[in-house]
Amino acid sequence: MKIGIFLDHLKDAVRQTGLPLETVALEAVKAGISFVHVNGTFWMENESQVDELMEKTGLYVGSSDEFLHLTQGKDIEKAEKLIHFLARKGVKQLLLIPGFVHETQTKLAAMEEAAKHMK
Repeated sequence: MKIGIFLDHLKDAVRQTGLPLETVALEAVKAGISFVHVNGTFWMENESQVDELMEKTGLYVGSSDEFLHLTQGKDIEKAEKLIHFLARKGVKQLLLIPGFVHETQTKLAAMEEAAKHMK
């Protein structure tokens, strides 16, 4: 089993300890952490910094998440951009948080509508 940590939790440890992020990440590696979970938008906006941290510490991004409003076809382009970015980076796990269902839709209908745009 591989154990991961949220990148945000490493950043919390930086604020709590005053240590550099690389040092905190290396301590996590020593404790048995092998990957980090990074928010997709954050990674796309800070690609070189995240990639450099992974390279210096031996960690890798094992999963990502994104809050999107996928019902009624909204945020589809953002989702597609993120999926392509993560595929290019070799990430195999993405948690899409699809937003809210309009009160006139069933959850199933909303997911079917979102899925039409993801093909």
